[in-house]
Amino acid sequence: MYLKNLKIMLLIVLTLTGCSFMDGEEEYQSPMEYATEQAEYIMECIVNQDKEGLKSVFSKYISETHDLDKEIDEFFEFIDGEIVSYDEPVGREGGASLAYGEYREKELYGHTENIITDTGKKYHVSFMMYQIYETNPDYVGVDLITVTDKTSIEDGERKYIGLDR
Repeated sequence: MYLKNLKIMLLIVLTLTGCSFMDGEEEYQSPMEYATEQAEYIMECIVNQDKEGLKSVFSKYISETHDLDKEIDEFFEFIDGEIVSYDEPVGREGGASLAYGEYREKELYGHTENIITDTGKKYHVSFMMYQIYETNPDYVGVDLITVTDKTSIEDGERKYIGLDR
């Protein structure tokens, strides 16, 4: 009888906690998935000219040391026309610094290519961010967003938001 009750109790516990174990696994997001999610969000903000959304991705350090309103306005003005199409945004892992098997710093990158506007201009957007920065948590977040004019090989003019370290 004792063994039967123990099995029933164990089954109940596993049933009740099994979903939370599964939820924990589903919540894990690899650095590459996180970078891709950030790339998608950044493009969404650029397409919709969402200044507040774009400001929200920057690290505390960049937010406090830059005039983000001015830089973002100039960034939006640099893009000639309304964005009508672009390739799927891509994220990737970058450099990392480890100590005793733990990350001290972790960089992520992302980009979107073949951004086409209704005026026929072509652009490329990229960003760099820190996912982890152990020695200064204020650096966690986006550090730099760049838009490059790719309309012709000679162009290549760029506009930046952030980065000055």
